Amino acid sequence: MSRNPQLEAVFEARYVWENAVGPERAERLREYHRLLDEALVKAAITATSREELEDALVEAYREFRRAKRLEERAKLSRLR
Repeated sequence: MSRNPQLEAVFEARYVWENAVGPERAERLREYHRLLDEALVKAAITATSREELEDALVEAYREFRRAKRLEERAKLSRLR
């Protein structure tokens, strides 16, 4: 699935944050928020918050997450 590289980075950061454990989780959340803020600045959107951007991307992120999990499962099955 071809996407905007910036959008891919945001999705990847969110995925990593959601799957992080322990003290690493806070650092990953900061990185995810930084990428969201950069996307808002780059798009010159001043009236939109991080939360609104996340809401707008929820369906696309679900597709990304589903594809990522399928990819991980395929890698695991190849290792067996």
